[in-house]
Amino acid sequence: MTHDLTTTNAASIKKLAGIDAARGWAILLVIMVHTPGVMPELPYPLKKITSFGWYGVQLFFIASAFTLLNSWYRDARPVGIKTSHFFLRRFLRIAPMYYAGAILYYFLRPPSQGFDINQLLLSLSFINSWSPSWIPTTESGWSVVPGGWSISVEFCFYFVFPVLAFFAASTKRSLLLFTVSIFIMLLGYTIGNAYYMPLYGMQATEQFLYFWLPNQLCIFAIGFIIFSALNATHQRLDSFLHFLRYKAGLVNLFGIILLLALTQIGIIKHLSSSFPWIPTHLVVSIIFGFIVIANLMSPRPSPLLINPFICRLGAVSFSAYVLHWAVIDLVRRCGVVLNLSMISGWEAIGVFLLVVFPFVVILTYGLSKLTYQFVEQPFIRLSSYLIQSRLFQAAAVEKPHPVRQT
Repeated sequence: MTHDLTTTNAASIKKLAGIDAARGWAILLVIMVHTPGVMPELPYPLKKITSFGWYGVQLFFIASAFTLLNSWYRDARPVGIKTSHFFLRRFLRIAPMYYAGAILYYFLRPPSQGFDINQLLLSLSFINSWSPSWIPTTESGWSVVPGGWSISVEFCFYFVFPVLAFFAASTKRSLLLFTVSIFIMLLGYTIGNAYYMPLYGMQATEQFLYFWLPNQLCIFAIGFIIFSALNATHQRLDSFLHFLRYKAGLVNLFGIILLLALTQIGIIKHLSSSFPWIPTHLVVSIIFGFIVIANLMSPRPSPLLINPFICRLGAVSFSAYVLHWAVIDLVRRCGVVLNLSMISGWEAIGVFLLVVFPFVVILTYGLSKLTYQFVEQPFIRLSSYLIQSRLFQAAAVEKPHPVRQT
């Protein structure tokens, strides 16, 4: 028998530190994939491992879906009211730091083809992930904020979230959503490939169809599954969840071994009729999902995976995502003076792991704490103030419950 989450008090979940840790590891992975550009002679075996930091974005998507559902089901107000509050909070949570990043990178990484007002407006309105020339995957395109594709995909997910949240009302529904999202992935690739390939060519189209929401929706659905599994009881799942709860260390070890093994197989971006058949980002995200749920449920989560530094890094991870490219650019300029590009072999591995990567992480964290305090937090408080204002209170049936900002 499945327990409907609409009757569940989701505030009973006291695992937000685990989600902060997931975000912390996500940004570490993202920094890890971009930092090796500072040291081009880094040995190839290590580069293959660092390249998997690419999938830190998927861990962000999983954590985002979980935390949004956590807030959604803690809010007892009518759907229309909490939907309007949801969009206001999400916009003021994301847009200010993103817009600050657009200003920063206009000067640090000015557009090679000159200023393009259309591209700027498409990016600032978060709809740039719907065309290869907007995102962009074309050679001449202007990326207003580096890595902005994931922010656009996240924002597009917000537009459909209130509808999709219905599917988190039970484990069965969230699994159904995951299944449907796989079909959407396949259908989106088929239709998108037929439409965009003649216009933009194979390389730009293939990259774009990896980035866009139809290819990433199943990753958000994994976050839905984690949330519903933690909040709903199902006899068939009880023994499996019991195993995850008390064998989190084994799940962590096995999951990390699988991830390391995947780094040696190669990357596939779309469903394929040949091995390994399943897109790598989906396989990696499923492994992430097991690790996340095991540590959220465990009475003794791994101190290696969930610790104060990782949680603090996760708390400022959005700022860190926006800023880490600027930090890497700075380190690259310093690297020219220090001849980092000439270091190779074991020396390169040591310098990267012990000096360059830690320095990028620490500097990014320090700067992100500042922008989190002076850019993100004021607008988070503004969203709370506006929701408490007469404009919103007049439409509210009851006084809103306090909800932690995510």
